[in-house]
Amino acid sequence: MALAAQGLVTYEVAIAVLFGANIGTTATGWIAAIGGTADARRTALSHTLSNLLGSLALIWFFPLFVRFGQAVFPNWGVAETTIVSGHSVKAFTHMMAPIAITDTLFAVCRGLIFFPLVRPFCRLVERLVPQPEDEKPHLSALRIGAKISPVIACDQALLEVDFMKRSNLELLDCARKVLSGETEEDDGPERHIVHRENILDNVQREITEFLGSIMSKRLPRDVAERAQRLLRLTDELESVSDECATVLKVVKRLRRQNQRMSEQSVALLLDVHDRVASFAADITPLIRSPRVPFALEALQSRSSELHSFVRECRRIQLGRVGPEDPGSSIRVLGELDVINAYERIRAYYLNCAETLAGGKRR
Repeated sequence: MALAAQGLVTYEVAIAVLFGANIGTTATGWIAAIGGTADARRTALSHTLSNLLGSLALIWFFPLFVRFGQAVFPNWGVAETTIVSGHSVKAFTHMMAPIAITDTLFAVCRGLIFFPLVRPFCRLVERLVPQPEDEKPHLSALRIGAKISPVIACDQALLEVDFMKRSNLELLDCARKVLSGETEEDDGPERHIVHRENILDNVQREITEFLGSIMSKRLPRDVAERAQRLLRLTDELESVSDECATVLKVVKRLRRQNQRMSEQSVALLLDVHDRVASFAADITPLIRSPRVPFALEALQSRSSELHSFVRECRRIQLGRVGPEDPGSSIRVLGELDVINAYERIRAYYLNCAETLAGGKRR
């Protein structure tokens, strides 16, 4: 457009350059895909193929694109004369608008051509770029292998930590449904716990490797401390997902042993769950950036009260073992495993709060 405005290229040549530029500019996608996964290479190939095939298909209508721009802007070839430093200068500014509208029309037509062919086009690209069997997908927010500033790296890691904290609240909700008997074997919430716990294991590994590569360099003190906090939060949040999976495993074990929890035991376990989940829900919003001030002492006091309550519930459950119920010991043992899992969840979220406040984990 700048060359056309100076009269160095004609309108027809400018449109031809646009057709070629739509292909050449896809090289940036290939540069971004260097060292990436198969999906990254597929995206780059899709960009190149769509622009290349679109240009080849629409080049036969090149005269129509030219006439359309000239018809919409009839003054496209008129030069304006301006005085610059005492000299008259001609500028073909009217040519810039038809070039822009033609480029837009070309992009719209290319999209209309490929829109009905999205699925077969995807299958073609997947066949051209197969997925290696040993390749694991990287997290979307982490630019693995990219040379980025440590501050931006911490921001990207925080996005995945945010995903972990939200996932844990979902897992706690699913665990409650499992305890209350609302689910059956391999029901939706149970499958979600297993699936999401595996995902969070991978998330923790990716974040640890990502931040580890960043922390291997010399960093400003505040950035290094922030990276360490993110690593600690990742470890604590992943442990929460493990405990939710533990609750599911215990319930499944009791099912296989035909051990049915009493209504009193279910009510007690749900009470423990609700108190721990409420504690987790209050700490979760604090896991964000920038750091927000909060009363750590109040959370520690509340955690201590919750710890005492869990110990009392453990004592109550032990008291339910009796000779009148031969299978009570096996059932109570499973119920104690559930209570202990929630006790560890409480400790993990307290560790999160103390980490955010700059304290040491217990």
